[in-house]
Amino acid sequence: MQRVNLKDFSFTRSFVFLRQTKRVKAKQLRVMLKEISVRSELENAAPIVVRHKVLLTALPPNYGSVSFLLGETVRAPTFANGTLQERVLAYVLLIEAGGYAAMQLRHLGTIDVEPLFLGHSLVPYGQITSVLTNGANILKLVSKIINPAQSGLTGRAYEGNSLQNEMPQFGSGKTIPRSLKANDNGAVISVTASAARITAYGPAVDIDQVGMWFSQIRAMLTNNHRSTFLSRFAEPIDFATAMPNLTPSLIVFDTLGLQTKIEQDRLVWRRKFKKDNQRKLARPVATPQMTDFLIGQLSSNAVIKNGDFPLGRLAVGGSKIKVELDAFRNFTLFDGKKDVALSAYINSKDLFSVYFDSPDHVYMSGGIYRDSGIVGETLSVIAALQGLPTLALADREKIDISRDNPHPNKGALNNFPPTSVFTIAEDKYQNADYIFCDDLGDEWADHIAVHAASKTLTFIHSKHGKPTTGASSLHEVVGQALKNMGNLLCMPAAMGRKIAGYNCSYHGTNIPLVRRAPPGLTIVQIEDRIMQILSDNLLRREAVLCCSFLSAADVSNQLTKLKNGQPVRSHIRQLLWLLSYFVAACKELSVIPIILCRP
Repeated sequence: MQRVNLKDFSFTRSFVFLRQTKRVKAKQLRVMLKEISVRSELENAAPIVVRHKVLLTALPPNYGSVSFLLGETVRAPTFANGTLQERVLAYVLLIEAGGYAAMQLRHLGTIDVEPLFLGHSLVPYGQITSVLTNGANILKLVSKIINPAQSGLTGRAYEGNSLQNEMPQFGSGKTIPRSLKANDNGAVISVTASAARITAYGPAVDIDQVGMWFSQIRAMLTNNHRSTFLSRFAEPIDFATAMPNLTPSLIVFDTLGLQTKIEQDRLVWRRKFKKDNQRKLARPVATPQMTDFLIGQLSSNAVIKNGDFPLGRLAVGGSKIKVELDAFRNFTLFDGKKDVALSAYINSKDLFSVYFDSPDHVYMSGGIYRDSGIVGETLSVIAALQGLPTLALADREKIDISRDNPHPNKGALNNFPPTSVFTIAEDKYQNADYIFCDDLGDEWADHIAVHAASKTLTFIHSKHGKPTTGASSLHEVVGQALKNMGNLLCMPAAMGRKIAGYNCSYHGTNIPLVRRAPPGLTIVQIEDRIMQILSDNLLRREAVLCCSFLSAADVSNQLTKLKNGQPVRSHIRQLLWLLSYFVAACKELSVIPIILCRP
């Protein structure tokens, strides 16, 4: 292919923005581009353009440099299922000036251009989002939720004409914007923070117009001013600056995300081991029981001490935290060609979060974020606590004390045992007109209560355990509440269909699922009356955690210490993140949060 003239090309203004991490000479850059050509198997490549002038400002003239690699590549079109191939043009376009660079790829992947990252790194989250001004009208926002429970919503997406005025603010400090679209001074742009990509919508333009746009973006990145709207959300913190002052105390793996991504990537669990008297490693497919056990182990939050936790250890680098899962070093993920270590896969996808001795910091999605308001939310959590003396007498959640200590006469029971959390919850809400046990397959809550006079719908989520302020016991019940938060806003007809299934007994017993209702009513009449109550525009909604393992006084005392800057146990920080997220999720939906526990 003959030498190209960049004036003959038009480019869209959609680039990944980079910061220069070390000086790269023109000769070194040429070597990098040649390596990219070899890696990506480009054919019939044109002579590489290295650091030719590109116009950044017209008056007075100001120049940066542009480099360009162009060639042909053969690929399988997606519609052909691998049966056909097509020859297409592929390129790398790199614009550089003042310590920054912008990269555009065509028919090449980020793995192909790894050599460029020897001298560059992605512009960090806080800086890439600084290109939006205070006057920008936010049109679209896709966010990731800092959700320590791993249940319920893990992200949100909003669209509107002016989201900065239209979006609810509750829980914003636990939300990380991943991509935004805005109308800023008449120009529509989008920012994909996780990929450091900025796109200006409009027609393709010549290279000098691209250069001038790059110069405008570079100036905003240099100023690095965070807009008022984005200041509501979790604040990104520079890793290298923050990490020396933080001590990791807890790690939480995103097991739901791990299972989803493994399925999306069509990976197969394998286990490697040596057979007797054989040198070669065997790599059979792991059994479902093995993978279930592994996922179960990863689902338990692990306390970190001096960088170590029960399943492995943390490796803190210059810009990221990685995990080494020594306990599962023999498990791999097979993509059909090669095995990937489980630790390497989790690290590449950022499928874990780390909590620190500082309660308002969290490591998630490959970066450190700060929720500056979380310590202030201790008051909201304390306000939700209600001491219930009878919970101190609980010795079981439902019927059996434990798997090894089952109830001796389960089949003859007409009510849950008096020392069960289920009975204690029912007694607490004995003034409700209707109480249903919903501990079924399609479970919305352990109990659903409806009070006609106060027009109140209550979801009760129960959990029994030994007295503790540890977050692991709270993890499941908060996750259950978050997962079903949307069902509190259900249509009356949906609740009606649920009630139709309550005309039976709790499995293996004679305990009716309709735990309380006016005498003489049929299930059809109950369904009709409930639907009438839920149709009222003044309906009040409550989400209740009923936890026999928590003490209101102990939790309140520990959170007050945390708020006042006094030392607390490491898991108290995770407890605050869990409960404050539960409270914030309730407030966002106008649901009243209640945490029932022993006094």
